[in-house]
Amino acid sequence: MPPSFRPLLAALLCAALASCRAFGALDLIEVPDAKAWNLEELHDADGHAYSVDLTGDVEYLLRRGRRALSPGDGGDSPRGSKREGIRDPERACLKNLVALARFGPRRENVARLQVMWCCRCATECPWSLSRERAVLELGEHARRLGVGTPLPLDPDRTPVGPDELAQLVGGLIAAVRPALSGGEPAAGAVGEACERLRAASLDVAGGRRVLSTLHGLLGALARGDGARAPLAALNEEVQVACVSQTLAAALRDPAPRVRAAALRASVRSAGKDILGLVLAQLEREPSQLVVVEALRLVGEHGLPEPGPELPPETARDLRERQLWTVARLALEDADGRVRAQAMLALAAVGEAPVGGLSELEWERWWRARSPAGPPSDPGNGL
Repeated sequence: MPPSFRPLLAALLCAALASCRAFGALDLIEVPDAKAWNLEELHDADGHAYSVDLTGDVEYLLRRGRRALSPGDGGDSPRGSKREGIRDPERACLKNLVALARFGPRRENVARLQVMWCCRCATECPWSLSRERAVLELGEHARRLGVGTPLPLDPDRTPVGPDELAQLVGGLIAAVRPALSGGEPAAGAVGEACERLRAASLDVAGGRRVLSTLHGLLGALARGDGARAPLAALNEEVQVACVSQTLAAALRDPAPRVRAAALRASVRSAGKDILGLVLAQLEREPSQLVVVEALRLVGEHGLPEPGPELPPETARDLRERQLWTVARLALEDADGRVRAQAMLALAAVGEAPVGGLSELEWERWWRARSPAGPPSDPGNGL
């Protein structure tokens, strides 16, 4: 480009940027990293931020140029010249979280962004609607990653501290740096740095920090670069750990709607066998909303199958105890929504007569079916 054209091009870009800030309707495209940028702006150490530099997708493209066409290239977007106050960061957070989830996880860099932000929103957002949506999205990622039953960090392991984690992350960056400049990393250096991080005890916050570093490194490396393989393997393992710990924490969230979402996400991750654990703890659940969701999941997926290691009599008693839990809710719970959902669950698993029955007829049917009351606890530990 002739040098004389550069001031003109710069003026045109500035005018376009100003227009994009003024007219959000010009966002005719969707850029994943623009949503992640906004989510970063909307969060601070205390929760949601009220002074932000939000960007539209077109504006984000103009800020970064062609780099924005490759999400996760490791480059930072130049900040806008003006930060603005926002009255409802909660709604803006939810809007950008939903927009980021719409991309689907087919591209690894987009999936990584989604896991990073869903884990952060699920564990740190003060608004329960954002936490709920993040947890539901993580159910899909848990299925994709093969997380299985959500588990918290082993209580016998102390999470790595920020200083030690900074050293480990710095070592990884130093090992990859030669490849970023077109050279060749020292033999085994990248794999060794990954192994040190793999051996560290990462909680959700630490895992997100590692994923953020991997996001930048993998985005900057060429597709055929040999350093990508150990980084990609570490990326998947850290995602699994973050999603598992986040869902386990969501099952204990103070907001009932988040716990209900965590039940659905956990079944999405581990299958209906996890419903055995859910039913065993249902009597201690204080929220009717969560109980209704658990019963709805039983109706959708059925009762868990007894393990093949159980003797036939023990397996039969286990199923009877699970049915008794549902039947008691259908017959005795004070909440009509719970009773109705329990009846639907019994009908769905083939343990109730077909047709509309009154509550009195339901009670007669169940008492005739199980006159001896609940079976004894089979002691399988569920």
